[in-house]
Amino acid sequence: MPRRGRLKSGLSKQCVAGTVLLSPQAAFTFQIPRFDVLWFFLGLGLFSAIAHILTILAFRRSDALTLAPLVYLELVGSVAIGFLVFHEVPTVMTLVGAGLIVFAGLLLAVRSNGSASPQVEPSEREACSDVGNHEEVAQDSMS
Repeated sequence: MPRRGRLKSGLSKQCVAGTVLLSPQAAFTFQIPRFDVLWFFLGLGLFSAIAHILTILAFRRSDALTLAPLVYLELVGSVAIGFLVFHEVPTVMTLVGAGLIVFAGLLLAVRSNGSASPQVEPSEREACSDVGNHEEVAQDSMS
């Protein structure tokens, strides 16, 4: 599948999963929004689509171990946005949890930089990532 098709496919799967998981709750709590807040929903959809596309591109270009600390920081960012935008004061337990998340992310980042991970040759990496090419790789390794 071409790169553009995989991006659209990944984004579509995320949107469908969100719709399926949130629809039961929405069925019981939905209210038609006021006209003056529709801009907020349009902006939310735009920024959400941009964030999903950038996440897909990031995972395409880097391994999950490198990006994991950034994903964990989303939770910390949510607390910060809650405080700055909605004036929601985080509880002590929330701050302790955020501290643990930051600590674990930093620990993973430091550990992944200093660990002796096995090196994969570029030709092997390309062969492993190319699903349609697995038969040729198997035949080459038998020869």
